[in-house]
Amino acid sequence: FVGGLNPEATEEKIREYFREFGEIEAIELPMDPKLNKRRGFVFITFKEEEPVKKVLEKKFHTISGSKCEIKVAQPKEVYQQQQYGSGGRGNRNRGNRGSG
Repeated sequence: FVGGLNPEATEEKIREYFREFGEIEAIELPMDPKLNKRRGFVFITFKEEEPVKKVLEKKFHTISGSKCEIKVAQPKEVYQQQQYGSGGRGNRNRGNRGSG
């Protein structure tokens, strides 16, 4: 998860920055349906876990002029449990290889 990103940052600029860490499998660029504009965060999935560890060595990265916070993305169900406290603890990372 990359938060605090300038929505104007192009996918190519984002890809260029994170390519330095390892091979990228996918980049998700969520849209705000009401405004029909990109949101200020993205999800990056690497093919391997090692690049994620490298990226996480620094909490903040500067990408296209924006100071961005990097976190490990949680599966939606785990995130909702943490937000709403509906039982269960721990990280049930179900096969999400190198999400970050």
